[in-house]
Amino acid sequence: MKKLIGKLCTCEFDMPSNIWPVPGYPARVEILTIDMPMIEMQGHFEKRPFWINANKISIIREPA
Repeated sequence: MKKLIGKLCTCEFDMPSNIWPVPGYPARVEILTIDMPMIEMQGHFEKRPFWINANKISIIREPA
């Protein structure tokens, strides 16, 4: 997980899409900090960072 810090990733959250913290499917996010189990990220087009518990993320990966 630590290798994702500072990278732009695609992310799918394990929650209904209408309450995702970032719009889009999959959401494009930048990983700012990882302090397990919490991850700080911000949307690619958003300026407001947020923290989310890792168990609310189903898939996170760097785009190919």
